[in-house]
Amino acid sequence: MSHQGRPQPHGAPAHHTDQWPTVTQRHTERLHRRYAEILQEVRIAQCGIQILFASLLTLGVTPKFAQPTAFQQWTYCAALGCALGAAGTLLAPAALHRLVRGDHARDALVDSANRCLIAGMTFLALALSTAMTLIMDMAIGAIPALISGAAALFWFLLLWLLGPMHIRRRIRPVRPKGVHTGATAVPAGRAAPEPR
Repeated sequence: MSHQGRPQPHGAPAHHTDQWPTVTQRHTERLHRRYAEILQEVRIAQCGIQILFASLLTLGVTPKFAQPTAFQQWTYCAALGCALGAAGTLLAPAALHRLVRGDHARDALVDSANRCLIAGMTFLALALSTAMTLIMDMAIGAIPALISGAAALFWFLLLWLLGPMHIRRRIRPVRPKGVHTGATAVPAGRAAPEPR
């Protein structure tokens, strides 16, 4: 007599769900590792923005900055605004981690923290470039200041965007068509059975 149509006994483990806890646990561990890496990168970037922000605040009350030109005023305000934007977005992952809890929200938390880090690095590059422009204008004049600020911005663009994109294109593995292996991809397969 065939046993294929016979239902499994109550409580017997389903064969197709044997690998589900392992896949889910591996996915969760990968998300925890990615978020820890993001927080470490945020700590490195925060050191730079804290020093820059404090220096800009101090510069605003120094005697040398008592009678700034209109160009210096606008450049100072731009640098201060970009520094503030960098500080806010680089601190956002810590606030997200405090307010958004639970493994079910880990995917969204990692994606949001990654976007905040990218935005913070963009603000940081703009803040450093405008601060360079301001200091060079106070030292040797407006034209060299604009050239220096543009050169600094291009340098950050090269190091922080174009270089990593070039490296990523060179090391990108060839994947079979239709296969997605992203860190935040939901594991394939049927859902785990609900507890009885």
